[in-house]
Amino acid sequence: MKRSFILMLIVPFLWALNFVFGKVLVDLLPPFTIAGGRFTVAGIIFGLWILLRKKRLPQTDFKFILNLFLIGLTSVVTYNGVLYMGLKHTTVVNGTIVNSFNPIAIMFLAFLILKEKVTWKQILGAVISIFGVAVIVSGGSLSALTKFNIGDIIIFLNTFVWALFSVLGKKAMKVMSPLETIAFTTCMGLPLLWLVCGVELHYSPVESLSLSTVLLVIFLGVFASVLAFVWWYQGIRDFGASGAAAFYNLIPLYSLILSAVFLGEDIHMYHILGCLLILGGVFISSQSLNKQPVSEG
Repeated sequence: MKRSFILMLIVPFLWALNFVFGKVLVDLLPPFTIAGGRFTVAGIIFGLWILLRKKRLPQTDFKFILNLFLIGLTSVVTYNGVLYMGLKHTTVVNGTIVNSFNPIAIMFLAFLILKEKVTWKQILGAVISIFGVAVIVSGGSLSALTKFNIGDIIIFLNTFVWALFSVLGKKAMKVMSPLETIAFTTCMGLPLLWLVCGVELHYSPVESLSLSTVLLVIFLGVFASVLAFVWWYQGIRDFGASGAAAFYNLIPLYSLILSAVFLGEDIHMYHILGCLLILGGVFISSQSLNKQPVSEG
């Protein structure tokens, strides 16, 4: 459990990098093409692993296959392409802050679909974390909370796609390991993603690719896709979908630091206060993870 806790602190850092690098890439490539390149790298790695380990699906009934297909549809085909689309119209900090609604969406769907028990500590932690997010996005002014653009709206709606992916994964991992689940669903989702990329590139062709662009896509494929996705599902297996969601609000904290380092953005007192609230919320939520049994639904 301690190992999973540490990994769940690393995962949001990798996904904060996805926001920063994704913001760079959306000026160079169409959004679903970024996702296509990223998951092609991940698909090669997972495909080789499946072949070398001679892995097979543990069962082939229609419900199970449909669940795996929906995981691939939400994670590989939909979520990241839509995320990059949103980043095209908003900032990294705004995007990560709006994306912090994810834990609330996950807790809601986990309760609705999996019948997971949500403890009062998880609810309190979520509220404190969201309050910390509000402090950051407001910048000391309540009027700033109403200034959302189309990019923010796209990313907000996309949180429910991620929540569905997380909840469906919990069901799949009743019979498969996190690595097997991600490997098979990535390979299942890739053909449809390639089809979407083909249509996108037909209307928005890419003239040339620089080495730095290719390296960024490869980085996202290896670290933000393979490692982060497998570790995220391990967290869901160990803590439950709503429990793992507690760690998701670390993304704005990491993004503030990364934005300051890579983009030269200033960090103000309200940033520090908001991040402390986010960390406090994660800590409070995590206190019930080892004590509260998770319903398998």
